[in-house]
Amino acid sequence: MASRLNDFSDDFDKGASTKRRVVDPFYQSRSQKRMRRHTLKMLPSDWVSRFVRIKDGDTGKVKKIDFSERKYLIRPYNSSAKKMLLMTSRQAEKSTTLGNKLFALSGMRPMYTSLFVSPSAMQTTVFSRTRLDDIVTVSPLLQAMVTKGNTWNILEKVWGNMSMIYLRYAFLTADRIRGLAVNAIFGDELQDLLVDNMPVIEETASHQKDPIYVYSGTPKSLDNNIEQYWAKSSTMTEWAIPCERHGTPKNPASWHWNILGVKNLGLSGPICEQCGGPINPEHPYARWVETNPGDPKRPETRPEFEGYRLCRLMVPWFWKDPGKWKEILEAYERYPTAQFMNEVLAVSYDSGTKPITRAELIRACDSKYTNDLAQVSELAKTHPMYFGIDWGTGQKAYTVLTAWCYCRSDDALQCVYMYRFEAQEADPEVQVEMIERLVSDLHGKYIGADYGMGFYQNKRLTSTFGPQRIHVFQYAARLPMKVAYSSKLHRYLVFRTPLLADIFHALKRGKLRLPDWEAIKEPFGSDVLSIFSEYSETMKMIKYDKPKSATDDSFHAMVYGVLASFLDHQRPDIITPTQDRSAQASDEYTLFETYAQDVDSEEMENPNQWG
Repeated sequence: MASRLNDFSDDFDKGASTKRRVVDPFYQSRSQKRMRRHTLKMLPSDWVSRFVRIKDGDTGKVKKIDFSERKYLIRPYNSSAKKMLLMTSRQAEKSTTLGNKLFALSGMRPMYTSLFVSPSAMQTTVFSRTRLDDIVTVSPLLQAMVTKGNTWNILEKVWGNMSMIYLRYAFLTADRIRGLAVNAIFGDELQDLLVDNMPVIEETASHQKDPIYVYSGTPKSLDNNIEQYWAKSSTMTEWAIPCERHGTPKNPASWHWNILGVKNLGLSGPICEQCGGPINPEHPYARWVETNPGDPKRPETRPEFEGYRLCRLMVPWFWKDPGKWKEILEAYERYPTAQFMNEVLAVSYDSGTKPITRAELIRACDSKYTNDLAQVSELAKTHPMYFGIDWGTGQKAYTVLTAWCYCRSDDALQCVYMYRFEAQEADPEVQVEMIERLVSDLHGKYIGADYGMGFYQNKRLTSTFGPQRIHVFQYAARLPMKVAYSSKLHRYLVFRTPLLADIFHALKRGKLRLPDWEAIKEPFGSDVLSIFSEYSETMKMIKYDKPKSATDDSFHAMVYGVLASFLDHQRPDIITPTQDRSAQASDEYTLFETYAQDVDSEEMENPNQWG
């Protein structure tokens, strides 16, 4: 890393200064003469210092934002980047920074509309009250910008200059965000926002000329959403701190440059990873360095996001306060490695677990079944077939069909056929015609289909085969049972996390079997292996997700096929009963219960989600 940093010696010329004024292009006049006279020369950090006040819990007083000890925040505040990623540790002023950037955009740009999104209602409510309302209460200049009579509540704030801030939340669904048109999107706790929700959120700014996207969060595993943005789509900008004990005293390029990490943990403060001497995060030459800038000669190679990592070791009230620094050292000894790396150093760590390994998935395959349609046609003559369909658009999400039957000598349910619709077959009309023909030829008894992207296709299939054979399933974030039919919604609701866990467990125990591995490993096997599990602080439960660039459509098509088979054969050994239902006699057990309660849309899967 040190050699990479030494390439930036040109940055240390006398003209380089974080105080250099830049012109906000929003305020550029059409007339060049008027532009010279009336250009607004105020940076967002200057605006925040002048307008925003914060409460000091230690002194009980109100104070202004002081960047003299927060030099590392000046560039993220003032950057003209249209897409920014803040990967931060806990207690690193992430939420304060988002709130202040929202204030600056709203105050400096009349009739400007911003959207703040977090994974849960509670997180959005807390942000709205503590990072916006409470700050306005103690900031006289902000109070003056609020016009009496304008809307000002938890989910919507209208300023006197007609700028607006919408506040929403999205976990399984982004439905509450649909219909909004905004200039800027601020996404908080990105690590807990499901990757398939992001296109829906970003669509709200798609019609703007120069939309701004600011995402932030605390990293988790190497498969997590935020790590995919950081490693594959950002400049990976790091705060570089010099140690002048190395090289030539007046030649910064010869010094050793530290990127804060575990090796910088000293007994009383940050130390140089090479010599062990103390280093100063506020060193006059400390600066941001892009470790993944792309090729300067080829602008098209520059990453999509300007990414910054802010960890607790650079925050002044931690490294300057001996008591707070001791807390960091105690956390290093006490926390699991993954938690310390994530929450203190803002570094992704492979804490996410794979619900099924490659070896376990291969063991679930039976070479006797070769994913051959001719073989499946023969089986269909003597065995009822059950189908599962996961609908997709053909762009990062594909329509996949699976076929299952009880054709084995043991009690396992065998998947005998998998098919993914690609290229010209991504056309819904083509898909429906092919599926109708296949289901008819194979005498399909029940078809389980994804509610998501398949409203039109499901309606077509229902008109062809009737509602007795076509059954639609939709994931829900929480339910009192694992699967239930909603007469109000006219579809089955599936408690996503525990049911997916049961399917993975059944594959590992041999209760569900797949075709020959060599016949399905691409793309079907890869889809299953792309899924990882993590604990979600938002939902207080395990969540299953996939990396941004991966697909998992095949697995969900498997789930719907298995559920369709349960309409014929109840399998409490595969989908285990919940709570008191486990005490029922096997002849009383029923998986598909009736659920008559109203379901909040936030608990439901996004209709454009999960491919």
